[in-house]
Amino acid sequence: MPDAATRLPTKIDLGPVVGRRLRSADLGDLAAMHADPAVMATLGGPRDRATSERYLTDNLAHWERHGFGMYALRERDGGRFVGRAGVRRLRLGDRDEIELAYALCAEDWGRGLAVAACRTLLGLAQRAQLADSLIAITLPSNHRSRRVMEKAGLVFEREVEHVGLPHVLYRRRLAVPAAYRS
Repeated sequence: MPDAATRLPTKIDLGPVVGRRLRSADLGDLAAMHADPAVMATLGGPRDRATSERYLTDNLAHWERHGFGMYALRERDGGRFVGRAGVRRLRLGDRDEIELAYALCAEDWGRGLAVAACRTLLGLAQRAQLADSLIAITLPSNHRSRRVMEKAGLVFEREVEHVGLPHVLYRRRLAVPAAYRS
């Protein structure tokens, strides 16, 4: 069971959109987004429902083990699913990192939701002292995602290999609260 101090809230407020900890009932919406070739073009390609179900199962278990994870993002008015975002542990090469991750439905691109989610999650991670820094990775050609990372205050650090493909890694160092400085 994770330490209560390192848990993130199960709900987040992004203005017109709210995030809620992923749950089993989100499978249909996740599967639909994961089947969209436009959304998944830079995320390994479209996924079938069984792969989305494994993704969801893994993310539900991550919440249980670590006290943080992915959120389903929905419009405040009406509850329409617009995507997912969150923080999760990621083994990258020989390092354990905390990754800031997000994916939005194609019709919701350009609304500023990914930047808002990233900024909110960075603030929550800092207050909970999850790590000294958070990373985000994407394919080098994913200029939209790279711009989201930059707007959220992450800085390009280096090129890496992930799932057998070249990626770019951006990092945001998190400030240590004054009460914890020596």
